[in-house]
Amino acid sequence: MIDRAPARILITGANGFVGRHAIPALRARFPKAWLLGATQHAEATSPGLDEALVMDLLDAASIDAAIATGKPDAVLHLAAQAAVGESFTAPLMTWRVNLLGTLALAEAVLRQRPSAYFLYVSSAEVYGLSFQTGQPLSEAALVVAAFARQVARIEAGLQPPVIRTGALNRWRDMLDVRDVAAAYAEAIARAHSLDPGIVINLASGRPRCIGDILQTLIAGARTKMVTETDQGRLRPTDIEKTLGDSSRAAALLDWSPQIAWETSLHDVMEYWRNQIRDSRR
Repeated sequence: MIDRAPARILITGANGFVGRHAIPALRARFPKAWLLGATQHAEATSPGLDEALVMDLLDAASIDAAIATGKPDAVLHLAAQAAVGESFTAPLMTWRVNLLGTLALAEAVLRQRPSAYFLYVSSAEVYGLSFQTGQPLSEAALVVAAFARQVARIEAGLQPPVIRTGALNRWRDMLDVRDVAAAYAEAIARAHSLDPGIVINLASGRPRCIGDILQTLIAGARTKMVTETDQGRLRPTDIEKTLGDSSRAAALLDWSPQIAWETSLHDVMEYWRNQIRDSRR
């Protein structure tokens, strides 16, 4: 493994919500690095990248070609099928992208760039029913944006004044995406001192009720609206409460959340207001 700052960093899923925040975090942490973004379409590049590479997680040949061309010293793997509803309606595709695509990417990096750092971003869902203990989960053991988008669409008159929801009596440990992106950058910066294969939780340590979050967004909305349970959004295997233990991140990355929850909610709401406004121009 290399013991210096990576010169070439590949970000998969660079066009996604987290990817667009990871790019400036990586730029700030590694100002001299060449940032490469892997995307299915070369023309769909995110601002801040130095180069775009065409890569399809369902096409092993395109993965090999992207690694051969990009020659990364570090890979931040964010690309995934992350929509919960789609995972139930298209389970095979979800497994192909999230599992087999990740394996194909990791194997390509191992073959061609064996000394490169590989940071794989997963989900709290990997802990499954372990959350039923009610205790913060250590390494051993993103709903707000969807609500904000609906609120913004209602304010803009693009949908009826009804917020369609899944179960609201659920508690989730949530973080601001900018805090998450900063942790990813720090993990790459300190990768030379971390054990290979180590798992590091990122968590606030404070679960928040989904229903309370929605009511806060509605209270700050510019028009009146009501909520309605959408049976299609209910998940048969849903966990009532998730709570993470990020003490390892604090110890190894010197990381802790810095952005206030109220700021996060405000900024997400403003993001979707701007997105809706710009899409109508």
